[in-house]
Amino acid sequence: MMDLLLRVENLRVDFNDHMVISDISFDLNDMTCLMVAGPSGSGKSTLLKAINRLVEPTDGSVYLRDDDVRQLSVPALRARIVYVPQSAALGPVPVRENLQLGLAFRGISITEDTIQSLLAEVRLPPAYLPRNTRTLSGGEQYRLSLAMALSMEPEILLLDEPTAHLDPELTGHIAEMISERIQRGLSAIIVSHDMMLFRRLGRKFIFLDGGQIVKRGESQDMEEDADHEALWRELRALSSYSQPQSDT
Repeated sequence: MMDLLLRVENLRVDFNDHMVISDISFDLNDMTCLMVAGPSGSGKSTLLKAINRLVEPTDGSVYLRDDDVRQLSVPALRARIVYVPQSAALGPVPVRENLQLGLAFRGISITEDTIQSLLAEVRLPPAYLPRNTRTLSGGEQYRLSLAMALSMEPEILLLDEPTAHLDPELTGHIAEMISERIQRGLSAIIVSHDMMLFRRLGRKFIFLDGGQIVKRGESQDMEEDADHEALWRELRALSSYSQPQSDT
């Protein structure tokens, strides 16, 4: 039986006296993935940020194993729970230096073999290593951010629309890579409307609307489960509405 890794209890975040998310509760076990969907403005990104304290919750609690995350130092927390935003935040330095940054603040050196392996995982060519990140496309920058996050070997990966700028082939590859990482011990919480990601990873999901969980479920075959037919209709509608131009 898998151990409980993360527990979110009655989480609430207010901005300027405006409720953004409220009464959010769920559990995440070791080696599992939770998919998060919902319309624009429903609080999905805020939820991810609140889990590793990029925004401080107004109320409620988050426990990482037995640790209240408020009792952990921010660097220690963000080494264990790594957030990758939809828009990559990279230093204007070569790709190699960005890959080294993830571990440098912990005093750990990254080996050349690890660098090459990380690039292969996210399908960036080794020839990119000396390139300045500003010369990369949006999709390439996101994949570099993902490689940096993976280099830290976190317990939980928080991904915000990881395939938003990827073509279907790369989307399939990233989904497979995340699935393999989960089998090797990673857990993930992924905000996405991508139908392929839900098919590959969405055994457990929550659906937000108005800052609250309005649907949740778990299924071995969500697309064929009549109980989740309405969810699939909403995902298709959201995916069609918000599908960005692919940028590999």
